[in-house]
Amino acid sequence: MDRRRNSASQPVAAVAASGPARGSGAKRAGGAASPGGRATRSAGTWLLEYVLVMAIFLGSLALWVVVPFGSLFVASKIGDDAQTVVFAALFICPIAMLVCGLGLSWLYAQYLRVSGANVSRDRSAWLGSLSGDRKKQRGRRPILDTSLTISAATAVVLLLLWFFFLAENFEPAGFLP
Repeated sequence: MDRRRNSASQPVAAVAASGPARGSGAKRAGGAASPGGRATRSAGTWLLEYVLVMAIFLGSLALWVVVPFGSLFVASKIGDDAQTVVFAALFICPIAMLVCGLGLSWLYAQYLRVSGANVSRDRSAWLGSLSGDRKKQRGRRPILDTSLTISAATAVVLLLLWFFFLAENFEPAGFLP
């Protein structure tokens, strides 16, 4: 067992087993650990972290709202008839979503670098034991997961609002219940 100690006077083996926590004595990007065990960070680091979070949320919303509508818009400019527009949109939209997803991945990597957060992989619940010896608690959800979930729900709500209230009715008999 390694007997070295970190700045918070805990054995290194215990720190390695428990993993670095937010606000622990572990060194984070943007500042060194203080003697009290809290990482000091500059205002610029905090600002950059929050700007990256906002960019992740806006990019997630763009993935579900802007990319599909933009793909349809570009496809409508390319094609003359409905069949050409649909096939062009089916080709353009996945490529645009892949590019947007890669951009989100890069933003998330920058966020992790700036914030100093460590991502831990959770095991799925169905892989765990059914006995009472499991005590693992889930940590905070990653910001990318949260932003994608919120933006997907927002996109569904916007689609339903558009469909029921703003879309033109092309039914010759009028609105059918």
